[in-house]
Amino acid sequence: MSDLNVDKISMNVDLSEPPASERAETSWDEAAKGVGTANAPTSMTQDSAKTVTPSFNPWHDGPTPPLLEPRLAEVAKIADPHLRQQVEANVRLQTQREIADFTDGQRQAKSQAKAIIDQGGDLSSIPGKLMLQIDVPGRQALHAYAAASANPATDPVTYYRLKNQALDDPAGFRAADIANHMAKLAAGDYRELLQLQMALKSGQLPADLPLLQAYKASTDHQLQLLGLPIAADNNDQAPAMSAPQERAARFRRQVDLYAAADEIASGRRLTIDQHRALLEQIAGSDQFRDPADSIQYSAPSLVADSEAPHSSSGSPEHEKEAAAASSPTDAPDDSGKARRRDILNGGGGNFIVTDNPKANDEASFIEWPKESRVHLYGKEIDRAAKETGIDADLIRAIMFMETTHGYYDGALDMIGKNKSILPMNINVDYWGDFFGTREQLHDPYLNILAGARMLQAIENNMPPDTSIAKIATIYQNHRARSVSDYGARVSRIYRERLWEKRPAIIRETPDPVPGLGL
Repeated sequence: MSDLNVDKISMNVDLSEPPASERAETSWDEAAKGVGTANAPTSMTQDSAKTVTPSFNPWHDGPTPPLLEPRLAEVAKIADPHLRQQVEANVRLQTQREIADFTDGQRQAKSQAKAIIDQGGDLSSIPGKLMLQIDVPGRQALHAYAAASANPATDPVTYYRLKNQALDDPAGFRAADIANHMAKLAAGDYRELLQLQMALKSGQLPADLPLLQAYKASTDHQLQLLGLPIAADNNDQAPAMSAPQERAARFRRQVDLYAAADEIASGRRLTIDQHRALLEQIAGSDQFRDPADSIQYSAPSLVADSEAPHSSSGSPEHEKEAAAASSPTDAPDDSGKARRRDILNGGGGNFIVTDNPKANDEASFIEWPKESRVHLYGKEIDRAAKETGIDADLIRAIMFMETTHGYYDGALDMIGKNKSILPMNINVDYWGDFFGTREQLHDPYLNILAGARMLQAIENNMPPDTSIAKIATIYQNHRARSVSDYGARVSRIYRERLWEKRPAIIRETPDPVPGLGL
């Protein structure tokens, strides 16, 4: 037995089939032409039939990493215990190296293929030889990425599954092939995760890693209090996420968005105590108090639903104010339902809103002036004002308020799941198509006109010379009985013309929250 070569034995137990690139040299060129179908064509030319297996399907057949279990099964057949132990150690090490080499090769090949799509190509633009080097999950990801025109929206469940893995299981995250998720991550999120992976692989841990881990621990605890799961399946082939998992991911996203906005405004990270306070604030808001409720991510909108007003900040103080605003002691003809009817009728009501000296007109920590879109739509605002008779500056003040608070709704808007549509934040879930369909409201002028028509209907249901604060209060919550913080803030914006004091513009379009893909 002393003459046996352990390295040779360890290689002989590799019984894997030849890679797909050796079994089919030209099949992908044919398959790439059928990217619009669920399965690529499998018909072969007369010449290629000699070398290509007829049953080869590029959506199911592809290169795979070596499997350790079959090799260990062969090693187990060695009778000599000492030799078997040596061979097993060698096989494990060799397989680990091969898997690492396979993963690195996959990352490089997928990066090259993704770059072709990023430069305007489609799946058929990728050379067949390159595509045949890519595994099936990578091909499927590239197909979906191309279908999204290289501009996908982030799926919160996917993002946080990977982000949490990086914080909980750095070794597992280092080995993950993030390219397989390119179609579920916006560019900023995809880049963030790749950079985090590279940092972990190089051993240069991010300076803020301990703080991020502390944030996650606090968030996990809050999710448990809400009865929501703290983890999702890390299997790339896991089935569709459950509603609780999606809800948990969206909770994490909202917390991160508010935290990022505060960091931008203050120039520093939240302390752990501040982060916990933020968690409690969001957990106590209407959207997370009852697990049966649907999740709403829009900024202060016309109304959240027909039974309860929508708080502009989600804070407990605002919720108490909203609850008081819907007191059942009000006259029946001025109920929330009656007000909704009168707004739809364009008049006929008598909305009474009292002054509120406690209403706060200061900017909240999530107000981000750079996100104002008022400067983009001057002509549209003037046109809508002229058509409806509404003060153009009132439209500007409302738009400034909505767009500087609603910037984090972009991802949901891209996939058509947001309830309200900017720049005037019309709540299509509540008002239906009365002020325009979802498609129509994505036209800036029609959206602004819808907001102006809403303001016109509100003014028609209020006494003459009603203050800006009271009109804006009803715009945000038509059930309100006294001036809200939202109304007070819009009044100040109107009075001080804050849209003209917008910070220096770097771009002509809103700047997304860094690293969050919005």
